[in-house]
Parts: sequence; structure tokens; C-alpha cells
Amino acid sequence: MAITSTSAVGTPTTTATTATTKESVSQSKDDFLRMLVAQLKQQDPMSPQDPTQFTQQMTQFSMLEQMLNMNSSMTSMVSGQSSSYKVAATQYIGKTVRVDDSRLAVSNGAGDAMRFRNEQDAAMVAITVVDSNGNVVQTHQFANVKAGEHVVPFDAVDSNGQALADGTYIYDVRAIDEDQNPIQTSTIRDVVVDGVNFEGNEPVLLIGGKRYAMDEVYEIRM
Repeated sequence: MAITSTSAVGTPTTTATTATTKESVSQSKDDFLRMLVAQLKQQDPMSPQDPTQFTQQMTQFSMLEQMLNMNSSMTSMVSGQSSSYKVAATQYIGKTVRVDDSRLAVSNGAGDAMRFRNEQDAAMVAITVVDSNGNVVQTHQFANVKAGEHVVPFDAVDSNGQALADGTYIYDVRAIDEDQNPIQTSTIRDVVVDGVNFEGNEPVLLIGGKRYAMDEVYEIRM
């Protein structure tokens, strides 16, 4: 099965800092101009201002103007990046993506499979499934698990063989190596993106009634 991997999508962060800085620099520029004009009006015609000092003041004014122009350019660039990012987010709608999600749905006596990935060979992998109240309903242990992705069937019954009620369950995956050191694991869920929400500063993917940040998606299934 072909899988296209993507790196975590970063989000351009737009804060009030840019706007505040622009306003501050603009105000400083206006204050500087007023001060310079006042000095020129009040100077003694018989004793004009030192040309060197005037040149220094004009240099300072030029630097302020350059800072203002730079901030305007940065604001435009960030705004453009934000718009492009929103357009990119809409491209996820209707596609199957892979996210790190440990939820299990049980409906009409049937449950999802449990999927996980261990980053290196594991001497032991333990999986614990709990209900919405935190009660343990299933446990699994596997020895000598090779690094990679794995699927474990979830038969929607508890440890006593009793059918589980419909609802959402959570599974936790822990792995250790031969020296009892923990190994990094991640739970995997393939889901279809229903929509995108733009209410906050960053686009949020809407998937099965749950919200996912863009950087929580690490693969697009083909």
C-alpha cells in the first residue's frame, strides 16, 4: 500500500507585535518630524544650526523611515503567508489523513482496530484499553515486536468476554527494550477530513466531530 509522508505542517504565527511595532515606529517618525520643524522655526537666523548636527538628525529620520517601510513589508508578507496557509488547509477536505489518535469507537458490537508504531525493536509492548470512566476493559502484551507499524484487532469485548457498550474507548501503548528502557510509540488513526475551521489564529481540521491542529497530521494516505 502506497503511503505519502509529509512533515508536520508549520503555521505562520501572526501576533499583535507587528502591528504594535508599526504603530510605534510611525508615531516616533511623526514626533521626530514635529521636533525637527520646531527646531528650524525657533533657530536664530544669525546663528543657524550646526550642519553636522542637522545631518545627523536627518540620518536618524531616514533610519526611522526605513524601519517603518520594513515593518510594512513584513506585515504584507505575513498576511500573504496566512492566506496561503488557509488555502492549503482546504486541500485536506475529503482526504484520508493519518493522525496520532488513541480513540476506539464501538458501535453495534463492532470496534475499530488498534494501530500503533514503535520507533525501534521492542522486547515487550503492552496495550491497555479503558472506557470513558477510566476502567480497564482489555490488556494485551506482545514480545519481540519489530520496529514499524502494527495492527491489533479490537473485538469490542472486555477481559471476561462480555460485549462492550457502544461508545468511545482509549488505548495506551507502552514499549520497552531489552534493558527495560522505554521506547517511543505513537497511536495511529486514519480519518477523513470533514472540513476546516478558521475562527482562531490557525486553521483547524474538523474530523469526526473532533478538531485537529495542522501539525497533528503527519501523513496523507493515497
